[in-house]
Amino acid sequence: MAKKINNNHGTDHDISDNAVFWGASRLLFLALISRFHKNFNRYNNKVDRNDVSAANLCRTTHKIIYKQQSVLNLLHGYAQINDMSTASALLVLRQQIHNFLDDLHTDILDFDIDRIYPLISRLDDQREFWNPHRENKIDLQNMDVIEVAIRQRDMIDLQNEIRNLT
Repeated sequence: MAKKINNNHGTDHDISDNAVFWGASRLLFLALISRFHKNFNRYNNKVDRNDVSAANLCRTTHKIIYKQQSVLNLLHGYAQINDMSTASALLVLRQQIHNFLDDLHTDILDFDIDRIYPLISRLDDQREFWNPHRENKIDLQNMDVIEVAIRQRDMIDLQNEIRNLT
C-alpha cells in the first residue's frame, strides 16, 4: 500500500497517486512541446510536403487504431475507472490519438479536394470526440466501450478509403 501523506488542508493523498499525476502531467507537457515544434516547422515551411503519400497516411491511421485499441483494453480491464493511474493513462491516450488525428487531417489536405471531401467530416468528428480540451469532455469514468469501438471501426474504414487515394 502506498504511503499516505497529509497536506495542509487535512486530507490524505497517496504518494503513488501524486507520482502518477505528475508523470501524466509531464507526458502531456512533452506532447504539447512536440506539437508546438511540429507546428513551428510546418508553418515556417521547414517540412517537406512532398513526402505525403497514402502509405504515410495509412501508417498514421494504424497508429490511431492501435491507440484506440489501448483505450478499449483499459476500459475492458476496469469496470469502473477509479484509480489515478488508469485515468491518467486514458487522458494521455486521448491526447496522443488527437495529435495523430491532427497530423492526419493536415496531411490529407495535400490530396485532391474532390477525393478527400467525404473523409474530412469523418476526421473532424473523430478529432472532436478525442479532443481532451473540449468543453463537454467525455467523463473518463463513464467512457463508453461501444462508442470507442464504433470510433475504431470508423477509423479502420477511413484507413481503407485512404489506401484508395493513390
